[in-house]
Amino acid sequence: MNTSALILTAALLTCCYCMGPMPTFIIRCNIQLPSFNNCLSNAIQHAIIQMVVPIPDYDLPVIDPFKVPSPAVYGDARTGLRQNYTNIEVFGLTNINSTSATFNPASGVLSINITYNAVFFTFDYGIYGRFITIPMNTISRNSSILLVNPTFELTFNLQEVVRNGTVYFRAVNSTLYMVPQQTIFNYTKVFDDQWQNDALNAKINQNGNDALNYLLELFPHFYTQYFMVWFNNILRRVPAQNFFD
Repeated sequence: MNTSALILTAALLTCCYCMGPMPTFIIRCNIQLPSFNNCLSNAIQHAIIQMVVPIPDYDLPVIDPFKVPSPAVYGDARTGLRQNYTNIEVFGLTNINSTSATFNPASGVLSINITYNAVFFTFDYGIYGRFITIPMNTISRNSSILLVNPTFELTFNLQEVVRNGTVYFRAVNSTLYMVPQQTIFNYTKVFDDQWQNDALNAKINQNGNDALNYLLELFPHFYTQYFMVWFNNILRRVPAQNFFD
């Protein structure tokens, strides 16, 4: 789903902040010190919790709430159904419990784990086609997914590129895993009958984390394309030699 992210979004933005000549609220860390990863973790969290306003100079949006710019659409060949997720908003990305980050200069791998009390997604949900013998053509407005005590595990792969004789970093790959203690889905009015709708939510929520993982597999672009673009908007402005103290 990559609904997430979501996401998402917060950790990606802040990992960039802590590594470049960013606004004054950004903490810079000395990569030569044994305490570097601790400093990096604090710097990322420090930056994330302040991302409630945009930073136009780096083309960075507000992340709490984060409004997903485009809809997520997929067709499921197994059921013949098409599902649309539109008007997606993510709440709670600046309300962090703890952050743990590491950066390996030799491999260019940046790893970030962020834990939250809760992350909340709202969206309009459309489903079209046939479910067994039942025709489906409906929009479920104000549906939601609640992640309880989630950890967002992000990894970014950085490569060096030379531009006009200066070395820059570029993010070439990223992954995100959302690992919540509990996932609670609430699809509203998928069926006209409220009993059927409640039964649908109850069935999904029996294995809510598995359903979340299914959505994440279907929406790989959700948590990579947006975040990679924003990350690289920063990386292309900051020479690699300026990333760390």
